[in-house]
Amino acid sequence: MRIGGYLCSFICLTLLYACQENAVIIFPDYFPQQNRIYLDSVRIETIQLGEKLFFDPRLSSNNKISCASCHLPDLAFTDGKKISQGIDGRFSKHNSSTLLNLGFLNSFMFDKGSHNIEIQPILPLLDTNEMNTSFIELEEKFKDDKIYQSLSHKTYGRPLNRRTITWALAAYMKSLTASTSLYDSFLTTNDSSMLSPLEKRGMRLFYGKGKCNQCHTSPLFTDSKHHNLGLEDSITGRIGVYANTLIPLDRGRFKTPSLRNIEITHPYFHDGRIADLKEAIRYHQSPERATYDFIPVNLSEKEIIDLHQFLKTLTDAKFKN
Repeated sequence: MRIGGYLCSFICLTLLYACQENAVIIFPDYFPQQNRIYLDSVRIETIQLGEKLFFDPRLSSNNKISCASCHLPDLAFTDGKKISQGIDGRFSKHNSSTLLNLGFLNSFMFDKGSHNIEIQPILPLLDTNEMNTSFIELEEKFKDDKIYQSLSHKTYGRPLNRRTITWALAAYMKSLTASTSLYDSFLTTNDSSMLSPLEKRGMRLFYGKGKCNQCHTSPLFTDSKHHNLGLEDSITGRIGVYANTLIPLDRGRFKTPSLRNIEITHPYFHDGRIADLKEAIRYHQSPERATYDFIPVNLSEKEIIDLHQFLKTLTDAKFKN
């Protein structure tokens, strides 16, 4: 039975990860290894402090918006909105991206706003449309909080301040890994029988005719780069990476989002313009989308359905349950 095979594979994955007994952040060997030392250095107490801060609305100036307001764990750390809303209902610049597997990447945000996960938390904290706070305000706000101060001294040997706040938030984000999908079970066991005929056809399309893996590179299913998919008008549309590089060719370029857990991270694209996954696939097929970065591939409706079925195998087990 498929359910039994999936459960067996999930147990195998769990046992495999358990072998990494000295590590706090567990991930499979087929994930990128260049950050292993960087990730293995994270301690459990730094993750716990970061998690507490992540869910604390006092990080915003009005004490109502937390990091989790736009990154909900049950939605794979997205928020289900076209454009995220922060303080006083103000809109952010882009759709909320998943935080899963960020520790393996070297570029963050749709517009290349950050290249360092230690710096990444600063951007929403200071953004006037998101959390609208300042580090002076945060340090003043938490200076008499005995619990936070005790945790910070225990973890970093110093009071809770701008450095420990961002370090701890980064540690928590590094701990958010996604690697328990059906596709991961297939990679671990190399047992193709756990995939349905539709999923197998979809996988062949993904790596073959569809050319999806050119940008959505396995196993993270993102190349962490920025591409122009012809989604925005070259004059009046959102400017993307150009906002941070001022390079004319970067206008309209946006980061390749991860396809892991794509089944539940709708709506799609940098502005959340498409709500349905199959429709998002169709949207890529339009000839007018062709740019210097991207040439659309024409897929039949049957092929779109097959590809859709494969993408659903990238949903982690915890979200299936």
